[in-house]
Amino acid sequence: MCIPISDVTMIDWLKRQVQVIEAWREEIATRAEIDIAEVERVERHYQWLTSEVNRLENYGHLRAVQAA
Repeated sequence: MCIPISDVTMIDWLKRQVQVIEAWREEIATRAEIDIAEVERVERHYQWLTSEVNRLENYGHLRAVQAA
């Protein structure tokens, strides 16, 4: 079953997830013993999700411009 949500709601939720990952990055960076593999995985996920949010925001902006 698919629950329809607005693009704005979805993008806002994704932005909150980026903030959670930012906090996670900060937390693992301050550990006494740093697991480089974990840092790299979190960083890749952060970069990917940030890129996707930007892409979705740009897509939404383009759709709004085209509709006008």
